[in-house]
Amino acid sequence: MRLLKTLLILFGPISIQFYLTSDTNYTYSLFVSAVLLWFTEIIPLAITGLLIPTLAVILGLVDSKISFNAFGNQIIFLFIGSFILAKAFSHHKLDQHIAYFILSKKIATRSLYHLQIFISLICWILSMWISNTASTALMAPLCVGMASSLKERFQEKEDYHHFMKALLFLCAFSSSIGGMATPVGSPPNVLAIEFLAQKSIYLSFFDWMLMGLPVSFIMLMILNFMMIKLFPLNHPQVRGLREFALQKKKELGPMTTAQIQVMLCFIFALILWIGPGVLKLFESTRDYSMLITSHLPIGVVALIAAALLFFLPLGDGANMDWEKAKDIDWGTILLFGGGLSLGTILNETGTANIIGTYVFQNIQAHYLLLLFITVTFGLLMSEFSSNTASASIIIPLVLGGISALTPSQMTSVIVATAFGASFGFMLPVSTPPNAIIYGTRKLSLNEMIKTGIFFDLLGLVTIFLLVGLLYPLF
Repeated sequence: MRLLKTLLILFGPISIQFYLTSDTNYTYSLFVSAVLLWFTEIIPLAITGLLIPTLAVILGLVDSKISFNAFGNQIIFLFIGSFILAKAFSHHKLDQHIAYFILSKKIATRSLYHLQIFISLICWILSMWISNTASTALMAPLCVGMASSLKERFQEKEDYHHFMKALLFLCAFSSSIGGMATPVGSPPNVLAIEFLAQKSIYLSFFDWMLMGLPVSFIMLMILNFMMIKLFPLNHPQVRGLREFALQKKKELGPMTTAQIQVMLCFIFALILWIGPGVLKLFESTRDYSMLITSHLPIGVVALIAAALLFFLPLGDGANMDWEKAKDIDWGTILLFGGGLSLGTILNETGTANIIGTYVFQNIQAHYLLLLFITVTFGLLMSEFSSNTASASIIIPLVLGGISALTPSQMTSVIVATAFGASFGFMLPVSTPPNAIIYGTRKLSLNEMIKTGIFFDLLGLVTIFLLVGLLYPLF
């Protein structure tokens, strides 16, 4: 049955187009097949990513050099390097050290509300640099364990349940919005940067953070306020919060040599990612910024930082070895490559311009309406498919139909669309973080849907106001 469905999705659209039209440009059919495969997940998303360039060559849409060129894009290697760094974080438990270091501070444990804020802050910060899945996988058990260990100290049973639910929602949602702040935080961000570059609009690591960080931080504040209102605590003061965090921190012990090495490699990458953007702000250092960027683009920096881990001595070996590194998320990398490849094929064959013009030609003169529609579309798609697949589908089409916009407006629309594709808080299947917290069985489906819809709407308004109205002014 699975084989039959897969064959129908792969060859059904092509057969229909062949019999109904004389058009031999089968890009439309390939696009429909890719969308259906990504939405239904009949086969793994990564395999669909590989099938896209393969079918494009078989159908004669583009040659193999163009079709597979996306898999050699430096952005792919940015993710490979970043994923290896993230693997080192988790393997050496540096992420746990950071989490309990923050939670052990007195201000973090003054009340349950303070603790909620700091839990969300940790998830938010971690997910800027490691995947939202990894951040949630780390913090969700910590949240459940912390709430369970304090259960007997709650004066009211309702407070315990509200606290547990708030912590889990904060854990997942903060991890998702944290990824909006940096290019490496979420695949849609890098897709937006790469597709804009094809239109000669270039965004540096720092440029993205100037747009993404404010939106992400405001969403974090809104999220915390929303949790306080949806899951109020009658008695937010509970004894033993700081003692719990200090005990966990003590169990981890002082930072090891391996953790210090990983931290130094991360700081090295961070400086070279953000530094050129900072230097570009000042006329006297602008030439240095261009020099660094030309020789050390973000993908190269990520690979250098990751490679250093294999050289740094640790005991009888090195900080990182291939046995650990080979377990990074290769599926996301292949999916991302397929998304880039689909965008390239749509552009090379002119299909993106045809579809984009048809869909958006009547509204591109109305910038705010266009922005609202594209963000909403990205958000809705991400509820039912991966954020990478959603961004891969919608961004090339939007770019193909907004040629009349100024570069500033075009950038705002595409960045906002990428933000929308990073949302998807309503269902367990919307994002891996949602699935992780739902899997704890501490939340009902009804609670997730209600809370997710509310946060989706608040996010839509925030993106519209900040990205749509403010950013084009600068």
